[in-house]
Amino acid sequence: MRKILLGVLAAGAVWYLAIGGRELKEAHIYEAYNAYWSAFHDNNSEAACALFDTAYSAKIRTRTPAGSVEESADHAAACAGVAKFYALKQQMESATGQTLYFNSEFNVERIDITPDKKLARAQVRSEIRIGTEQRLFLKITEQRTDVFARSLGKTRITASDGSVSMF
Repeated sequence: MRKILLGVLAAGAVWYLAIGGRELKEAHIYEAYNAYWSAFHDNNSEAACALFDTAYSAKIRTRTPAGSVEESADHAAACAGVAKFYALKQQMESATGQTLYFNSEFNVERIDITPDKKLARAQVRSEIRIGTEQRLFLKITEQRTDVFARSLGKTRITASDGSVSMF
């Protein structure tokens, strides 16, 4: 009886590692975005960074009043970008002498999951507003397509392609 129980447990572990822990569902995508924005609001750059796969790559086009630039990013640059946002917010607070608030919204517009359920492509729009109760200092809008993969039960963003506008 004991050998049968161990065999069933081993088979379950093998199935989870080979299939179950890698299978993507729409709920996984929403959970990943919610975790990202929650970490973002909590100023937890480590938790936000953990949602990017170590092989992450991105192509982002950024538009500001000063002009436009196209950039590529890897995992380290994406993580540095999250930390850079917090530094920018602190810099703005120092310059204004006020505590700044930010709020954000995101909308997942479309999710396409491959037939084998190993990859998903999600289109998302987001907006971040930074300012005081009386005045908006910075508005960041973003539209991008993210590619997700899942391994060992963790959903990660493996690639992004999008555009950002800051005004």
